[in-house]
Amino acid sequence: MNTFFNNGKMLFATSYREDEITCLKAVKPPHILASFAMWRNDKEDKHLQHNLLDRIGYRPETLYIDCGSFTFKDTDYGLWEMINTYQEMREEDGFTFNIHDDQDLVMFSHWWFSQFDEDAYVEDKSQFNLFEQYLNFLWMNRGLYDYCFAFDRLGDNQESLLAFRIMDALGLPVIPVYQATYFQVNKEGQQQLVPNTLDYDILDYYAAKCDYIAIGGTAASKVKGFTKNIRIEIVNNILSKYQDKSFHLLGTLDPYIINACPNLYSVDGQAWLQKVEKEKKISASIKYLNNKLAWFESKRNQDIYANNQGQLQFII
Repeated sequence: MNTFFNNGKMLFATSYREDEITCLKAVKPPHILASFAMWRNDKEDKHLQHNLLDRIGYRPETLYIDCGSFTFKDTDYGLWEMINTYQEMREEDGFTFNIHDDQDLVMFSHWWFSQFDEDAYVEDKSQFNLFEQYLNFLWMNRGLYDYCFAFDRLGDNQESLLAFRIMDALGLPVIPVYQATYFQVNKEGQQQLVPNTLDYDILDYYAAKCDYIAIGGTAASKVKGFTKNIRIEIVNNILSKYQDKSFHLLGTLDPYIINACPNLYSVDGQAWLQKVEKEKKISASIKYLNNKLAWFESKRNQDIYANNQGQLQFII
């Protein structure tokens, strides 16, 4: 049986902070995630060769990049404005533009980003929208990463789909992100996070086009009523629906969730940096990383089977 523990990946997310770099250099985890939100500031984007790989002193087996959508939340990505601007230009020239037509979107994507002014970006990146900034970050670091995640919008599969289609049209090694939850207001007027099965047609689209798909929207661990078991049920429902696909679960290194979702291919998380006194942070975080990797390897060395609930059982 194909399980997470016999061929999966556990990614450790990092920024360019010195304490995180020191920990990675000491432990050398094989799989790393660099989140765009943590590798940018108002004036510049950090280059992964100089600010990550050279500093940690090794080349990870795989390096992923994601956008960090949880950080940006309701910030305007600029995607719809780009589309509307292009559509108006096409119509003024006597042509039509159909956003649902893949060939039209390919033409838009290549035209729009062929106009990208690198000198203007270096001078003042604030004049470019977030999506353009993300793609410039990917372009700047081309050849250094293995996969990038689509610039997803939490709870919004339409905008997440559009971002994926543009990135795919540009030939990026992009993994689509399916938003598996959304917020709705309950009878008491409170927001609650609920499973999203309404957009399974978008998930069907991803599954028809890709072998590797990410599941987003389940990492909100502090939302009232949104328990680990609900998160597990959401993930396993998706995994059972597309058994021939590989899935990445965004935003968790929780062993309880990983154990309960045996058919995941990969996971990631930033919770490895320990929240302790400053003088103990490095040693505690190094210990955590080593323990997490040792736990992962110990599971590889056990006989594994799935029980009737789809959860992993181990025989030593």
